[in-house]
Amino acid sequence: MLITESWIDDSHPWKINERDLKIFSNYETIVERQRNRLDENEIQNFVSKYILDQLDEKIYNLDLSIQLSQNIAKTIRQELSDKYKFYKIIIQTFVGKISNNLNSQNFKLYASYRFDQRTDKYLSIIQNNGNM
Repeated sequence: MLITESWIDDSHPWKINERDLKIFSNYETIVERQRNRLDENEIQNFVSKYILDQLDEKIYNLDLSIQLSQNIAKTIRQELSDKYKFYKIIIQTFVGKISNNLNSQNFKLYASYRFDQRTDKYLSIIQNNGNM
């Protein structure tokens, strides 16, 4: 049994059992999600813009690609978790070559993101000799 004091009348503490507390906690999360609905267009625009900013006019080798992928995923995850704090956000990015020609500057960046394990979104951006 959890006892908490009422902010309305401190002379009569409320008695809330663990089950009721859990139900209230779930309800609070649902209400908060309805207030802060996911804006798919806003998320896609943010992810696209951030990736394009990071890829702008860089030449990549394997080590830089791995580091860049991790940094992009981390930053996007932090930005989105601040706004959508009641959603579980999973961000995965991968920067890789799309050409077998070693002299080629063609790279593709994959960014996939999931929210609450209920939707999968996939974003692909191709850099072809510096052009997106």
